[in-house]
Amino acid sequence: MVIDTLLEKDNYAATEWENRGLIPSPSTTVKLMSSATKLFLNDLKVIAIDPSNDDRAKKVSELVDQLPWGELDTEEKEFLADVLAPAIQSVGLNPWAIF
Repeated sequence: MVIDTLLEKDNYAATEWENRGLIPSPSTTVKLMSSATKLFLNDLKVIAIDPSNDDRAKKVSELVDQLPWGELDTEEKEFLADVLAPAIQSVGLNPWAIF
């Protein structure tokens, strides 16, 4: 499952920043992004496995709105969105319609 893979991965390791052509953000920002990612993915996993969940898009949109967007610069926001997009897509939603 995509969500589990992302939960196990160090999504914001220095090499991941370098692969994007970026200098890694300060460790406090990386910790914030990692924490927000793990919380989001765990909540998304609950939404994904709930068979009675008819309003999945709304719930995922609410999760996205709760992310710490105001504390991130443009590159960090894009990085966070790029990390989360495959997980959102794995539950049958278009991430770019939600972000």
